[in-house]
Amino acid sequence: MIELARAQDEEVGDGTTSVIILAGEVLGAVESFLEKDVHPTVIVNAYFRALDELVKLTNELGVSILDYYHFIYIVAYLTNLQIFSSIRLQ
Repeated sequence: MIELARAQDEEVGDGTTSVIILAGEVLGAVESFLEKDVHPTVIVNAYFRALDELVKLTNELGVSILDYYHFIYIVAYLTNLQIFSSIRLQ
């Protein structure tokens, strides 16, 4: 976990807490499979298959972000923040 946080900090400079929380959730999600003696490689392969499916769905359903203001508008819409209410798409 420490190595994950270090890598995140070196790559992005922020988000180490999020990485630790996400890693903890992933470990928690697989705990019951490990208790049932499912081999770790089977679990990892399942995560890779899930990742492949998510990439496919993102490519099919995702929208391109046209510009910075479009991005801000999408973020504001998704998070429903009042601070962005004056920003309009051009």
